[in-house]
Amino acid sequence: MSKTIIFAIFGGFFASTASLFAKLAVDESALRFSLYFDRDPQTIKLFFHGVMVLLLVLSNSLMWLFFSKALSSSGSGSTVYVTAIQNLVNFSFTALYGTLIFHKSVGLKWWLGVSFIASGLAIISRQDPETKKSSEKEKPQEKKDL
Repeated sequence: MSKTIIFAIFGGFFASTASLFAKLAVDESALRFSLYFDRDPQTIKLFFHGVMVLLLVLSNSLMWLFFSKALSSSGSGSTVYVTAIQNLVNFSFTALYGTLIFHKSVGLKWWLGVSFIASGLAIISRQDPETKKSSEKEKPQEKKDL
């Protein structure tokens, strides 16, 4: 697996994790655990929101770091390739978080949409950009008359 794909996967993971922390920061139902503490529930609530916002900013920063690393390692002309991989990973982890943490069911239409995205990814990027680069270097350049 190339560096480009690994960076894009990490970017997608941190993108979905940033969304998770954003939902936890604003969702009141995520604060159920504060009832188990002896301290003032309002203090626990503010602390929890603050921690979630900090984790949101951290995850978002890491997402942009890995996205830009994926773009720079892939070379020119592969922005669609990197973006598609990152979005596919983001969607997959979003479904996983929704199911495991928020007990949401993901419907057949949603999975059908993700499969269309995966199919589009396969069509758009029939060949890894790094493989394209190496195969272009091996081909002799044709001289064109102007």
